[in-house]
Amino acid sequence: MDALPAGSDIHKQCVRALRKTCGLHEQLPTSYTISFRCRMAHRRPFASGGLSDVWKLVDEDDDDRVFAVKSFRVYEVDSFDKFHKVRNDGIIGRRSA
Repeated sequence: MDALPAGSDIHKQCVRALRKTCGLHEQLPTSYTISFRCRMAHRRPFASGGLSDVWKLVDEDDDDRVFAVKSFRVYEVDSFDKFHKVRNDGIIGRRSA
């Protein structure tokens, strides 16, 4: 996908297919994995939302390389099952007919 021009029709189709496949298998794409050593720049996230936080990270091998990472919050299995049930019962993301 990296070789495709961003915004092109084929790139959009690939992103949709990846999103659907990952959703069906409840997996994140491997591109979401950080493959180098890094550390948090602060003890707390600098932004947060309903299901995730955004952290400022620093590359441990190159202090000039600073970036942001969005991390999903992990809840207890019971509360996640409840969230899944609500989502699957159509309360979240309900489409009008």
